[in-house]
Amino acid sequence: MTALHSFARDLFLKGGHVQLPSASQDGHCLLDPAEVELRDVRTEQRFEGYQPDVIFTGVDKPLLMEIAVTHPVPFSKASLIRRQRIEAFEIDIKPRSVPGNMPLEAVENHVRRVAPRRWIFNEELESHLYALYHLDGVRERGELTSQKSKDLARLYDRLSGLRKVPVPAPAAKKESVSEWLSDAHPSFEGYFRTSSLDWRTFVLLELGGLGLPLSRIVSKLKAAEHLHLELRSFDCFRHEAAEAGLPALGVEACVFTFLSDLEKRGAVVCLGGIWRLLVELPRQQPLPFGPVAQRPTRGELTASAATRRKQLFSGSQQSWAPQTGMSLKAASRNGGHVRSLVARRPSILLLSEIISGSG
Repeated sequence: MTALHSFARDLFLKGGHVQLPSASQDGHCLLDPAEVELRDVRTEQRFEGYQPDVIFTGVDKPLLMEIAVTHPVPFSKASLIRRQRIEAFEIDIKPRSVPGNMPLEAVENHVRRVAPRRWIFNEELESHLYALYHLDGVRERGELTSQKSKDLARLYDRLSGLRKVPVPAPAAKKESVSEWLSDAHPSFEGYFRTSSLDWRTFVLLELGGLGLPLSRIVSKLKAAEHLHLELRSFDCFRHEAAEAGLPALGVEACVFTFLSDLEKRGAVVCLGGIWRLLVELPRQQPLPFGPVAQRPTRGELTASAATRRKQLFSGSQQSWAPQTGMSLKAASRNGGHVRSLVARRPSILLLSEIISGSG
């Protein structure tokens, strides 16, 4: 724990006020920043599986606060908080943002109100995103009253009837994430050229490392040719998509639903709009180029070894007499002489092994 981290933690122990984060999505503000009073403040109280920096009561509900100085809250810790649905936020206090000659009052104001902050979990924000993206909110197709909704419904029905394009991905990759695909929420597969197994596998494997925002995930799906571009580029209003019985946000809604359902199972986590894979996957070995040679059977290997031994033994019989002046049978009776020959000629070592084995 750094001195700056300790200072911020002790500062909040005194009570006072703190500004809660705002939140936005696609350029639209979903939550305005709000300043609340800290009451019943405690620090370093351990919960099940994690220990928040500060716990306090604000706006008549418990809130958790994480103070990031040298590193942000780990994704595993954020996942535990989100699964327990406890409202929590993180304040990012970079050391360079608080120079040594900064007045103490300015440092306090920076920590309480100015430093960047983000929600780890907020009930109101999650409810808004769920209503905006999740496929549970999509109703069945109703009466098509506009030409746009008719065109959209016709295009979707045509593309959803096309045969899925297979993806030449190694079977090991699909097997590594198979358990996270089995209980996936049903999706609107007409948006995708590939099967749900293929595009969902692609999404999960892309979320390793630092993770990706939803918009970047969809861009990667598009670049990898998993999407029907006609539907992706079809421009319509929300009510027209609703008439056609389709999600207003199309592919984004399908991917969001898949990932949010997996988050409940602890496979992924969304922190600050960044989705990241939590499960450990086996490392994928690079595949060689070109066709893989067929491995010989056990019987073929045995027959090949026997043939090689026979050829070696036959060749040794022919070359033994000129080199030693004695027959093979005589040499076998004179093991001492063979050993002396081996000492002088290491090249006949294998022959001596054959003779010894045959005796």
